[in-house]
Amino acid sequence: MSKTFITSQIIPTIFARIIAGILALICLGIAFTGVYLLLLPVLIYVVLMYSFNAVDINSDEKTYREYLSLIGYKIGETKALPAIEYVLVKDTVLVSNDRYSDETGDDFYEISLVCHGPMKIHLFKTYSDTKAVSLASDTAKKLNCKIEDHTKEKLFNK
Repeated sequence: MSKTFITSQIIPTIFARIIAGILALICLGIAFTGVYLLLLPVLIYVVLMYSFNAVDINSDEKTYREYLSLIGYKIGETKALPAIEYVLVKDTVLVSNDRYSDETGDDFYEISLVCHGPMKIHLFKTYSDTKAVSLASDTAKKLNCKIEDHTKEKLFNK
């Protein structure tokens, strides 16, 4: 029985909005030159909207794979899983300026695996503190390691 589990990070919404705006401008320009060429930017947009970064971890085989999924096709190589020290949970402050701001305006939580040496494997990003606790707890349980809480609220001391 394999203990493989998959974690994913979806492309940030600001990135998708910028790409959508650029593609809309391209579509306007191409619309005057021919109908068939109009399909190419739409196809690119669909590919980008259904693309995400993810990590597969196989605790039985002690391997992991960071990959980019483009409409189901996974690009990335499998590597040996280094010795894991702990699961790190930290909150991240979003920086916004006049041009760009986050959709929710809230900070988010990052869950990562910290390995021996200066290596970190990023697993999750979430806006929910209860989901951060759940994801970190499940990950630590599956990998049999401890959790380090580097959040302002100290989520694991509640």
